[in-house]
Amino acid sequence: MKKVFDYILLAIKGALFGIANLIPGVSGGTIAIVTGVYNKLLDAINHIFSKKFLKSFIFLLIFLVGAVLAVIFGSKGITYCIENYPIYTSCVFIGLMLGGLPLLHKKVKDNKSIKGVIILIIALLLVCGLTFIPVPPITNHENLQIYEYFILAGLGFLASVAMIIPGISGMMFFKIFGYYGDFNQVLANITKFDMLGQNILFLLPIGIGILVGLFTAAKVFSIILKKFPVMSYYAIIGFVLGSVLVLIKDNNVINGIAMGGILSSFETMIETNFLFFIENYLTVIISVGLIVVAFILICLLGFISNKIDDESMKLSNEVTPDGSQGNS
Repeated sequence: MKKVFDYILLAIKGALFGIANLIPGVSGGTIAIVTGVYNKLLDAINHIFSKKFLKSFIFLLIFLVGAVLAVIFGSKGITYCIENYPIYTSCVFIGLMLGGLPLLHKKVKDNKSIKGVIILIIALLLVCGLTFIPVPPITNHENLQIYEYFILAGLGFLASVAMIIPGISGMMFFKIFGYYGDFNQVLANITKFDMLGQNILFLLPIGIGILVGLFTAAKVFSIILKKFPVMSYYAIIGFVLGSVLVLIKDNNVINGIAMGGILSSFETMIETNFLFFIENYLTVIISVGLIVVAFILICLLGFISNKIDDESMKLSNEVTPDGSQGNS
């Protein structure tokens, strides 16, 4: 029964990872970090062709099933939420990402240094800097040129690298090169069989790029994490904070909440009526409430994950290297 619960929890984490990768500015790697599945994900990718094949395969299968189902069935919902409730949607993801900071802080709290802070700031500025790259006109995926298939493969590669590096949004690259709208449209129509051929032609090069990028990035970042663990986590914290700032900037969260909610309310309360004042403050209350709820959910998810990991480690430590039961 415990195994079933663990698998369900893993699929939920995969779903969060999948949904996060649909939104420009939100990092799947960050969500993997804050849900406590990041190191296991890297380990599974790196050992899929080793003696740990079965264990890695089962882990990746369950995780990816959750991610793929979330992408297929969640793309329309996410698109709808972004288009109709951009501020509230952004607030949910801001809360999700901020919820991982306590866990990340534990990784560096005993190793505070000026060097770490500098790396944090550089990582933050790097993420924020990506948003200032000009976005070209949207393409038409129904009439792609040959060279565009190579671009899509390259975007798949970049997106998969971004999935592994916390704080970097894979969809940001699609947005930068003008393919984000097409990508969302293809995902929204993925279940329409009359469009299956052209959808596969669009997604196939992306999928190839993702597979190549995942194995490459996972290997490289695993080495970096092992050699420079503390500095890596300082960079990850910078990436996370940068992602939060990108969400706030891209979706006008400050204007929507603060300017539209608090500041204008004081100005118009006297000029209009008390009802307008309440309606504006309701936006603030809901937005802040969503951030807090998402923050708490991720903290709880991280707590449950750590508890499961501690119990698993405790059980494994009860068995000595020769296979006999240890004294506990």
